[in-house]
Amino acid sequence: MARKLVLIGAVSVGKGFTIKRLRAAFPQVPTIVLGEYLRDLRKKSLDFDTKYGPTMDAGNLLPDVVVIPHSGHLISGIQGEIAAMDGICRTANQIIALNGNGHIGDGDTFCILNASRSTCQNRHFHRTKAQIDGPRNDEAWFNERFELHRHHLSSIIRAASNVGVTIRHIDGDAPLDVIALEVATHMKNITGQKFDPGILASMA
Repeated sequence: MARKLVLIGAVSVGKGFTIKRLRAAFPQVPTIVLGEYLRDLRKKSLDFDTKYGPTMDAGNLLPDVVVIPHSGHLISGIQGEIAAMDGICRTANQIIALNGNGHIGDGDTFCILNASRSTCQNRHFHRTKAQIDGPRNDEAWFNERFELHRHHLSSIIRAASNVGVTIRHIDGDAPLDVIALEVATHMKNITGQKFDPGILASMA
């Protein structure tokens, strides 16, 4: 089973930014984003879109009973020795279930991006300012999502540690390019594969 480097963090902390830079720095390493997969699945499956499209359109997370099997499917399909992932293991129940199926555990690493509410809020509304409509432009929506992550974080860390996952804490209040560089350095240490920091800087 391939090793996984999983990004964990609150809404708009910089996970998507970091994934894009990992793709550039390690083009040979698969990068898998659950949200991208689910959006693509909506286009391919009318049944899935009918059942879960309204929840996704409202900007809400899908329940564990839906997320767990799709996360397992993505992990099972990894080609190579390691992959970077975003959008999985957002609850302790997801971690426990994925570990029970042999998908998450010893050898995997969680990079937890810890940032203040104000940092995430500033990044979030800077990113969405061009969106006139939609739930993500609502401050109440942001607050709910931020608090949901904070509510689950301690149980995520505990569940991950209990199944042998290595936990790496990242300063999410640092500039985004600094966050990406630190995560890329962890990837380098895990894989032994070098990368050119200039690639990350050139994307800033």
